[in-house]
Amino acid sequence: MDEVSRIMSEPYKFDHDAMKTTYTLRLVSDQKLYAQNLAYDLFGKIDELEAKLSRYAHGSDIWQINHMKAGDQLFISEETNECLRLAFEAHQITNGLFDITLGAEIEHQKNANSGKINAGQGQLMLDPEKPLIYCEVPGRELDLGGIGKGYTLDYLLRQIDGSEGIEGGLLSAGTSTQLAFGEQPWDITLNGEENSVKVTIQNEALSASGTSIQGEHIISPTGESRQNNYRRVWIVHDKAAIADALSTAALLLPEAENAELLAQTRAVYSEDSRNKVISQLVRPLS
Repeated sequence: MDEVSRIMSEPYKFDHDAMKTTYTLRLVSDQKLYAQNLAYDLFGKIDELEAKLSRYAHGSDIWQINHMKAGDQLFISEETNECLRLAFEAHQITNGLFDITLGAEIEHQKNANSGKINAGQGQLMLDPEKPLIYCEVPGRELDLGGIGKGYTLDYLLRQIDGSEGIEGGLLSAGTSTQLAFGEQPWDITLNGEENSVKVTIQNEALSASGTSIQGEHIISPTGESRQNNYRRVWIVHDKAAIADALSTAALLLPEAENAELLAQTRAVYSEDSRNKVISQLVRPLS
């Protein structure tokens, strides 16, 4: 588990369980009641997002998309629309390795089901101008597990922005993704199997993905069986949603493609599968 500490004084800390994790809001303020009321309001926003983005919530936008038939069209919330467009951006950045349409395959593997699954077919189209999605051919199942928590943190930060009673803080989705904001930096300890590394983030996000907790749960959209070069990867990016998505895809990247990934990030840290050492991948000289 990654450990978090603040360089200066401790903030007010609030926890909330949602999206199969615990959200922790560390809010720096000299007004405890204000910070508490804001945190409770933000918890409500998290629950609202879960009701729209979760594939398991009956009637959610994603649940409805996954049950569309050929020729159906569906107006979706602005939040779902924004998250889907960010997922498409991540899909392009990773040359297709980040793919939210693998819901059926992910569920099949997580449940350790035997045999092959007839998935990876179907076609959905997102309207370029409106929050509207079309189903041309059914069969695709969306799963925002690789980007939804990061998107939620970005969304919460927008709700906080401009709040005069909040000086800064750190928003966390479990140990998966952290988003720091404000003038003061935050120390985060990256814990590997045999060693740890302390990094500092400020007005940026750090997201982690790995096989040590959930096992081999990340599926390549190419259908190829890829050997993970890393047990765990941490990505630093200015958007929590993109950091979340890139850390997922990074486990599938061969070492030769690391330079391309680095060009899209602030920093990349990895724990090697063989020597179990955490190191920072160095940016190539431009």
